[in-house]
Amino acid sequence: MHVEVVDQGVGFVPAARNRPQTEPGGWGLHMVEALSRRWGVHKGSTHVWFEIDHR
Repeated sequence: MHVEVVDQGVGFVPAARNRPQTEPGGWGLHMVEALSRRWGVHKGSTHVWFEIDHR
């Protein structure tokens, strides 16, 4: 399955989560990385795509 998520934000640079697990927020890209086969971000935007295998 190919999924794309677009936000109206100003863009961002994806970064690894480096906060304590008890701190809320910031789990989105961590989950995408862990669960998807491939993923990416369109530069200069908040447009993320990812692919998940059908089981």
